Amino acid sequence: MDSCRELLKNPAIASVTNSSLIFAAGVPESVYTYENQTNDDPVHAAYLDVDEYFVPTLGIEMKEGRFFDASMPTDSSAVVINETAARDFAPDIKSILGHHITMLSNDSVPRVYRIIGVTKDFNFESLHQVVKPLVLHLNKVQQASTYITIKYKGNDAANARKYVEATWNRLLSVEKCNFSFLNDRIDNLYSSERKVSALSTVLSALGVLVACLGLLGLAMFVTEQRKKEIGIRKVLGASVTEVIATISRQFVFWILIANLIAWPVAYMVLHSWLQNFAYHVSPAWWMFGAAGMITLLIALITIGTQSIKAAIANPVKSLRTE
Repeated sequence: MDSCRELLKNPAIASVTNSSLIFAAGVPESVYTYENQTNDDPVHAAYLDVDEYFVPTLGIEMKEGRFFDASMPTDSSAVVINETAARDFAPDIKSILGHHITMLSNDSVPRVYRIIGVTKDFNFESLHQVVKPLVLHLNKVQQASTYITIKYKGNDAANARKYVEATWNRLLSVEKCNFSFLNDRIDNLYSSERKVSALSTVLSALGVLVACLGLLGLAMFVTEQRKKEIGIRKVLGASVTEVIATISRQFVFWILIANLIAWPVAYMVLHSWLQNFAYHVSPAWWMFGAAGMITLLIALITIGTQSIKAAIANPVKSLRTE
């Protein structure tokens, strides 16, 4: 595109590529057969229309073969596929380079392409999805949406964007262009997870606040009920630390019981949520241990105020009625 060549005149822009929909939900798919073998199940693969700068601009690594070269007329009938597609097309062949696949397009006209390269697998959709078979075609973008991806140098993104916007408006003043940063587009793939995270944080904070208020009230009730017992212990020589430990012991016991009940439930919920992602970590035991320690610390701080108040109180006042 003329606009892409014009953008490269700016020294702050390293490379520019034009492609169809990528890093979004709904990358189109088509059906391919390998070496025109009708007896085998066809392969459903995603496909992208790209130019020769697609791989170098996005930093995609080649596993074998080469990427497109616009100066070679034969590349218009060639394709580059990813590792997953290579395994699906020919799992028993060491190298698929030079072999042919047939695209069964929507217009019912089969198109045969020669494989000239294989890229390493990369995520072109969100991490909710496993990496699908992918076929790259050296074509002008024929889909409804076209994307121009620009790789710029340095850290001055604002000036780079201003130049891109001015160039676009000068060359293509009729067509509207929507600008966005690639990392923002990738972040948008996980917008629901961010909302769940924010909601969970708020609800957790409210839950901790309510629990602390309950513990504080319970600690006040317990210290009032055991006021005379605490006074007798102090008269018999119990230290402040021993009195605090006596009051806190039963709270610690019930907090530990609550954690033992909550950990399996939390593990099942977390494990179930992680199954929404094709690529995920497994919940580690230390996460639950750390949560238990934080819970215990918050509880001890909450009840500590009442425990210390009861421990340093004058025992004479609590035993005056006896």
